[in-house]
Amino acid sequence: AFGYPTLFEALRGQRGFALTSDSTYSNASVRGIGQPNDYNTRLRVLQDGASLNENILQQAFIGYDGRVDLGDVERIEIVRGAGSVLYGTGAVSGVINLVPASHQDPTSVRFDLSLADGNVGRARGAFNVQLSDTAGVRGSVAVAQSGGRDEVLVFDLDGDGTPEPNRAEGVEAFQAVTASARAWVGPLIVQGFFTARTVDIPAGVFGTLFNRRENSFDDHLGLLEVRYEPRLSSRVELRTRVYAGYTYYHSDFLYAAEDEATMTAFEQLYQETYRGFWAGGEARVVAQLHPTLRLSAGAEAAHHPIVTMQVSDQNLDGSENPVLDESRKFSTVAGYALADWAPVPAVRVSLGGRVDAWLLPEPSDSFVSFNPRLAVILHPTARDTFKLLAGRAFRAPSAYEQFYQDGGRTSLGSTCCGAALRPETLYSGEIEYTHRFDDEWSLLLSGHLQYA
Repeated sequence: AFGYPTLFEALRGQRGFALTSDSTYSNASVRGIGQPNDYNTRLRVLQDGASLNENILQQAFIGYDGRVDLGDVERIEIVRGAGSVLYGTGAVSGVINLVPASHQDPTSVRFDLSLADGNVGRARGAFNVQLSDTAGVRGSVAVAQSGGRDEVLVFDLDGDGTPEPNRAEGVEAFQAVTASARAWVGPLIVQGFFTARTVDIPAGVFGTLFNRRENSFDDHLGLLEVRYEPRLSSRVELRTRVYAGYTYYHSDFLYAAEDEATMTAFEQLYQETYRGFWAGGEARVVAQLHPTLRLSAGAEAAHHPIVTMQVSDQNLDGSENPVLDESRKFSTVAGYALADWAPVPAVRVSLGGRVDAWLLPEPSDSFVSFNPRLAVILHPTARDTFKLLAGRAFRAPSAYEQFYQDGGRTSLGSTCCGAALRPETLYSGEIEYTHRFDDEWSLLLSGHLQYA
């Protein structure tokens, strides 16, 4: 209803969220967990239950790098706190699920033009075809472009010791595209998603040449999922899915350099390229064992055969000088169970746990993590709700954190001090009370404790 252009803007008014942007990436911390420039690695973002975090940094994209608009999204679900019991690594500060439009929407075609954030032009075309009561297909393509803005930064650019105003032109200038498609026949669903964005970075970050728009980031993310969710009986559902994901990142940075042999000054091009691919599957059985007891149990496995990071810079003669060339494939296996029990209408208890095993090339780096969660929901009256929640979550160190280094320009490898990185863990507890005065007005009080 508010016409939010991105997920970042949609989260801006949500309680417990603190948002930052460094003019390249947007970040969201939840209840103080997360910080600027951590690439949202403690936040899990899903599209209809399928993870949109990539496998190099475990990054979640929430700005125009994540999607150009929210036209395909019917609603956004937010769960604050530990979520590893169902979603594994990275569901530490919270989980966000983008729910697509209903399969019952009528056949339609639409085209939109819009202006967002003052200078972002957008165009979107979409169609929805209702083939029958249980079958249909939809798709959309959206593009966005911005010329950015000029920023005046005060600092010592020429090295004479006197800070002075310097104008960077085209800050946050970008081009982006998002495409999605979805088809369904009864319990079979196929969905695909792709997004890409290139953004200019002329503000001299990381010591690059100032006001040069050749400095840029290029991010791509793709997802393909096939889901089969038949109802085996009146009490038992089977939910299965197979999926594949792809990510690509490339950056160009220009530096002022000097050739050591000839003492000749030149502009040095520094490049980083990351590529990732993963595929996996999940099966979950949901059984209504009794009118008061519902049990979910499942297993998930994924393999990441492509996890590569390549870094290089150029010499005076244009030849390439390799700095980093890492390829670190890995696999994950998980099993989980979750029980929901409602002994009386006013009381509901949810208890579950998940075991994740990370299988890395070096056996000594592999690990197993167990994460439980308990929730008790009380309805003393029709207008009052109490919630008590406690859980544990974890985040595995990403390939970027483990193995990235740029020859000492800004970073050394994580093992430079002798020990390999281990998973982060978070313990959280929460109490919440809601009183509804009517359908539109309510009072909500909540408190939480977290130990990371």
